[in-house]
Amino acid sequence: MNEQAIIDKMITFIETKERELQANKMNADNHAKNDVVKSIMDELERETYLRVINPRMISGHIQGKLLEMLVRMLRPRRILEIGTFTGYSASSMAMGLEEGAYIDTFEVDDELEMIAADFFERSGLGDKIRQHIGSALEIAPKLGEKYDLVFIDGDKREYTAYYEMLFEHNLVHSNSFILADNILW
Repeated sequence: MNEQAIIDKMITFIETKERELQANKMNADNHAKNDVVKSIMDELERETYLRVINPRMISGHIQGKLLEMLVRMLRPRRILEIGTFTGYSASSMAMGLEEGAYIDTFEVDDELEMIAADFFERSGLGDKIRQHIGSALEIAPKLGEKYDLVFIDGDKREYTAYYEMLFEHNLVHSNSFILADNILW
């Protein structure tokens, strides 16, 4: 083997090791960030049970992980969530979003706005979540968006209206996914 071939092999080896080190560092950074977000999510759940009427309406850890997994699998660019409550489900979905993707989340109860906003910001997910206070039926059609994923978790009596709104106002496309929580409520 000539000298140039040996040098080329050494360069290739060094470049491979550098890529491995970068990947390991990124994984460690992601795990550390996920640990921080999980701690904040645990705190959000505690705060919800301490400060909110009907705290059982929170999505919680298991449903949150399911939503995060679905977002990672479906890779939506735009998500519409109807029913923010204290923000657990929006935060869970935001953890699964790719760079540049976002969620428009709607809540009619303005007393919950600051709880959710605080946790969105503290978790570092605030740049992926656009929080709206008011009726999704009135505001969402005015945003001019088409959504890849819709999560309906608002007023159960309005589910039919939410569903119809999506099609009447052209908020979804043929490849969109629509999830509805508590359909047997």
